[in-house]
Amino acid sequence: MSVIVFWDNDEKTILRYHFSGRWTWDEYLESLQSGRKMMASVSHYVCILNDMHETLFLPPNFVTLAKNVIESRPDNTGLAIFYTSSQFFKAMYRVLENLLPEVPTNYLIATTEEDAYDRLNTWLAKNSMSSQR
Repeated sequence: MSVIVFWDNDEKTILRYHFSGRWTWDEYLESLQSGRKMMASVSHYVCILNDMHETLFLPPNFVTLAKNVIESRPDNTGLAIFYTSSQFFKAMYRVLENLLPEVPTNYLIATTEEDAYDRLNTWLAKNSMSSQR
């Protein structure tokens, strides 16, 4: 499978989606369903690390389907990071940025894993369960 999801830390505050090769929307949506069940099992914010550094591929209709995923995110979704250096992905991100005002605030791009973790951990340190609902 080209998209897998797993808890990235023992605290269950970071959910990592790992993309590799030529992934499909069906593979991602299957992982997304699993990830959202995992998120529903905790009562705190969960940040998302979309690890796309092992793929340069985006399936057809990326913007439309990504928009649907973003608009249906669970209430306990924290910051989401796209870890990638793909210029094509960055161009598609700019399209999403123009379509959805929450993208530049809630969905960021990091070109290194260290930067991704720094941003996620900073966000988590500033946002607690008590500020959630």
